[in-house]
Parts: sequence; structure tokens; C-alpha cells
Amino acid sequence: MKHVNLKILLSLLLISLPLLCVSMAWADGALNTNALTMGASPAASLSELHLPSVTPTMLQYSRIRYGLYFFSVVYSVGVLMLIMQTGLSTRLRDYSIKTNRNKALQVVLYSLLLSLLIALLSLPLSFFSGFYLEQWFKLSDQSLLSWLTDRGKAICVSAVLSSFCLLIFFGVVRRFRTHWPILLWLIMIPFFALGIFAEPIVIDPLFNKFAPMEQNGLKSKITDLAVKARIPNAVILVADKSKQTNKMNAYVTGLSGSSRIVLWDSTIAKLPEDQVLAVVGHEIGHYVLGHVYLDFILIVSVSLVFVPVAYLFANSFISILPKNWQIGSINDYAITPVLLALTLLIGFATMPLINAWSRYQEHQADEFGLNLTGNRLAMANLFVSFAEKNLSEPDPPPIIKFWLFSHPTLKERIEFAAGRKVE
Repeated sequence: MKHVNLKILLSLLLISLPLLCVSMAWADGALNTNALTMGASPAASLSELHLPSVTPTMLQYSRIRYGLYFFSVVYSVGVLMLIMQTGLSTRLRDYSIKTNRNKALQVVLYSLLLSLLIALLSLPLSFFSGFYLEQWFKLSDQSLLSWLTDRGKAICVSAVLSSFCLLIFFGVVRRFRTHWPILLWLIMIPFFALGIFAEPIVIDPLFNKFAPMEQNGLKSKITDLAVKARIPNAVILVADKSKQTNKMNAYVTGLSGSSRIVLWDSTIAKLPEDQVLAVVGHEIGHYVLGHVYLDFILIVSVSLVFVPVAYLFANSFISILPKNWQIGSINDYAITPVLLALTLLIGFATMPLINAWSRYQEHQADEFGLNLTGNRLAMANLFVSFAEKNLSEPDPPPIIKFWLFSHPTLKERIEFAAGRKVE
């Protein structure tokens, strides 16, 4: 049996790995092609480079954040296990069954009630990490009422999406008791693509306003960069994130018609023009290299590995659950907290691999941005600004980088931009 299982897993990996290899080769090719026509300036003079000041406040904030991540995993799994052990999940299931006869409505009601219960039990941690900590370190001026409003919106969005996902999951499991794993995987592909497409135009505007940049000198220079990178029609928007945070950031999001580069207004307000252009160059790198598309392909490919696992172990997994949880089969939606806990633990275990892939992409975007702008000093100083203004530790412990960092460390990025080691 173990030999057969291994053969199945290896065959599935052989199916998924070519997709990943082709994607990475395409990304490398795009990067090298652009590098032929765009050259970076020589190594930046360290006499002109302002190195980040590593303060006790920066270290304290960063290390609290590290600890909070690991604690949040334990806390979240503990909340879900508490819901199972106290019988709350089965009570919510029984209540939803008594309330109406329609199975779809039962799942929706259960999901909404469970989402509310999890949100309430998680509120202390959410408040500390999302509001109190940011206020304490003066990284946010957002009022408590505004934060609670945003939190309420996030809970509502999560509840709706969870209900939709559970409807699909338990509907498929109930109707296709043998081949539900592969069917769920196939269904996941278009719905996941739809989610990435819809997020920037449906969900993000619930929390922030997105508007084109004002026509000025900076806008003209950003337009010139887009033209130089051969994406003259790329959508570049500004989000009013300063109402929520004093930090700086930018990102690329969306698929196809919803693809866009988003700059936080705090980024534009707090950085000199050359550093804003360095940010834009980096994000243009993500855009041109198609990193959102590559992530989509990677997730779809890697998730295929879980199909044989579900085939082989779903029933035996049910049999080892505690009897007092009253879970009879995989199509009993009272098992939802257990599935959520498994998802959290798998995400935690695979985080180093996910972040290693992300760091590879981020370095690609840094290379592209540097070749596009040709300004080493601006990019190096940009990363210094990120360290100081966002209170991000430039050179964290190796285990923290390995497990938590989706980007190269700021020290590594400063050294890359400067073209030399920085002590």
C-alpha cells in the first residue's frame, strides 16, 4: 500500500512540476530580455547611502510581530478545537437543521453562525495585533470606531465567502462520495481565478477608495516608466490607506481586466520622488513578469498533491476523531472547524516553502525595477525608509527569515540595490 501511495504522489508531482518549471523559465526569460535594454547605474556610493538606524523600538515591534504570528496559529487552532470539544459545532449544526429543511440553507446558516462565533472568540487577538499594537508604536492613527467598522466588514466578507465555499464543498462531497477530491480540485480552478479577478473590484473597495494619481510631475515620470517597460496601458491607482495606517506599501493585484498596480497614499506622501519611482519600478516588475498568474498556476499545481491524500485518508481520518465530537462522515458539516484547523496547520507547515518562492519573485521584481529606473541609490534608500518608517528589522534571525519572510530581508535588499555589502 505504501508503495502504491508513493507512486500516485510521484505521478501527480510529475504532472504539476512541468507547469512550475515552464513558469519559472518564462519569468527568467522575461527578466533577462528586459535587462538587455535597461541598465542599472554602477554601485551606489556608500557615502551617499543613509543606513537604517536599528532602534530598540524597531526591534521590539518586529519581534512582537514575530511572536504574534506563531501565537496566532496556536490560538486559532485552540479556538477551533474548543468549538469541537464543547459541542458548539454540533449544536450549531443541529440548530440549523431544526430551523429549516433545505440542506443548502442549513449549510449557509451553520457557516454564518460559525463565522460569527470564531470572530468573537478571536476578537481579543485581533484587537491586540490589529489595533492596540499599531497604536502603541504610533504606526496608526485610526480611531477605534473606524477599526471596528473595518473589522466588521472583514467578518461579513469572510462569512459570505465561507458560506459559499462550504456550500460547494459539502454539496460535492454529498453527491460524489467516491470521486469528490478530484471534482473539488477541478471546481476550485475557475472559482479561484474568479476570486483573484474580483477581489480588487469587489472586495478591496469596501475598505478603501482607489483613484488614479493626480496629473503632476510624478505621474508623468511613472507613465514614462510604464512606457519604458512596454505596459503603457497598465492601471496604476492610489489607495487611501493613510486612514488606517502610517506604514508604506504598494502591490500588484488582479487578473486580466482587473490587473492593477496600487500605491498607498502614505507611500507617496512620505517618500521622496526618486524612492516612489523605485517602488513603482518594483511593482511594474511584478506586473510585467506576471507573478500573480504564476502564483495562480503554482497553487493549482501544488494543490493537486492533496487529491490522492483526500482519496486515501479521508475515511480513516474520520474514524480517529473523538466520539464526543459526533462526526459521522466527511459530509457532516459540523466537521468544519476540524477542516479549518487542518488548513491552518498545513499552511503553517508549508509557510517556509511558500515564502521561499515569494522571496524568489520579490528579488526578480527588485532586479527588474533596478534595471528599469537605473537608480541604485534611490532603491537602497527606499529599503532604508521601509525599515525605519515601518519599524521592520533589517536583519532578522535566520529562522525568522526562513519561516516568516515573504521578501528578502531589508539588509539583503539594500546590499543588492547598493551593489555591495553593507555592514
